[in-house]
Amino acid sequence: DDGEAFVFELPGGAQLRILAQDATYVREVSVATGLGSMNARQLLEVAVSFAEPSCVVRRDKFDAMFEALSRELSDRDRELLRFGLEHIFESLDRDAAGEVPLDVLVAALSVLCDGSKSSKLSLGFSLFDDTGRAALSPAQFKRFLVSYLTMLFACSFDAMCEDVGRLGGVLDEAAASVASSVLSHSGGDVVDFLSFGDWYNSGGFRTAAWLELLDTRKWSGPGAEGVEPPPQARETAAAAGGGAA
Repeated sequence: DDGEAFVFELPGGAQLRILAQDATYVREVSVATGLGSMNARQLLEVAVSFAEPSCVVRRDKFDAMFEALSRELSDRDRELLRFGLEHIFESLDRDAAGEVPLDVLVAALSVLCDGSKSSKLSLGFSLFDDTGRAALSPAQFKRFLVSYLTMLFACSFDAMCEDVGRLGGVLDEAAASVASSVLSHSGGDVVDFLSFGDWYNSGGFRTAAWLELLDTRKWSGPGAEGVEPPPQARETAAAAGGGAA
């Protein structure tokens, strides 16, 4: 069954559509990577050990990290994992630089980890706080939001064949809209975690309901039968190039 599980409306008429097969895919990749048995802070500890001094993770180190984390897999599961990780990395590496900032990578991958939405957001927020003020500038707050949105779109088969440039614009617009709403609600020029939570609980959940998917327990879909990436999506990922995990 590949029917819709969730549809989230985004600014400009865009949608994030999560199919039942996407939910199965996320569960399988979470288990295959080993992230499903880790929390976000444990992921951070692992990722730091593979990061460069400049706080980026190169593609080869990304692959090495998951070679170390993933359990023994069947050929079918290894191919699914290779496809999934390749697509995730390429989605996060928007400039095709062959590297992803550590804060972006950990925030995004935490979606696959065990733990609540709040615990993942709290850790992610601290990663993007590069001033130590326990608050994010509008630009950093948008980077924070885009990291999670990018990961959710990377887990949607419906979005895998989208033009990368157009999709990037959709993500930026959605994050900017949320940031503007949060800042308007708080009345400040920076965002702290408490004001973000207050905005969300005061009605922001209607604007950014997609944040609920940071808790993988809230994904739904068939669990008995595995899924395969759609052929067009496989071809898109292959054309992007890059190593395999």
